[in-house]
Amino acid sequence: MLHNAIVQKVADQVRAIMTGEGSGHDWEHVQRVWHVALQLAKAEGVNADEVSLMVLIHDLDDAKLTGDPSTEITQPLARKVLAEAGVDAAQIEDICQGVKTTGYRKALAGVWPTVPAAQILSDADFLDAIGQIGIARVMTYGGHKGRPIFVRGTAPAGAMTEHEYLTGQSTGIHHFFDKLLKLRDMMFTAAGKQEAEIRHQRMVRFLDEFFAEVGAEEVWLRALDAYR
Repeated sequence: MLHNAIVQKVADQVRAIMTGEGSGHDWEHVQRVWHVALQLAKAEGVNADEVSLMVLIHDLDDAKLTGDPSTEITQPLARKVLAEAGVDAAQIEDICQGVKTTGYRKALAGVWPTVPAAQILSDADFLDAIGQIGIARVMTYGGHKGRPIFVRGTAPAGAMTEHEYLTGQSTGIHHFFDKLLKLRDMMFTAAGKQEAEIRHQRMVRFLDEFFAEVGAEEVWLRALDAYR
């Protein structure tokens, strides 16, 4: 998985920082995204070291972890980790700029990755948000934030702006409709699209069975039909 000494140094630092993080954005998440990203990089003929470095630092300055949205712009921890590992200044800028363009909230604001390495990071990161692991992560994050799993008498939201996504109060099941069910159609690579369809259908099956068990209102069933 490791391609050179610099990637090894960055991985070691990120592991030390992210191990034990409790929201689902921990070192295990980074490793899963990394594994998938390397597969996509090989299929797409993209430099594995560049992809690796983007993946490794992609969550270090995420506002969900820092509590400060400005860190996503300045990326202080990512820059520190990369510099201490010996990454040159120009490459640090390229890596950090690539990471800045990825993420669901960025897409809601009209920002999309344009360089191949960032597109691979985006696909791999989105794949880790869906399927069986996505189901587990959304419940973990909901518990971390003190959100209920599901509340009867509510309904899924429609199209959302970035501000609505950031400020809206929802349940774990709402999050499938706010984000996760939409990720299948936001993939860049052919292999990413293929795997996303498989994982997407796993979520649909889960929601079908969940709604049957809780006796969810018809509005939820109709909303799910749009994502089959």
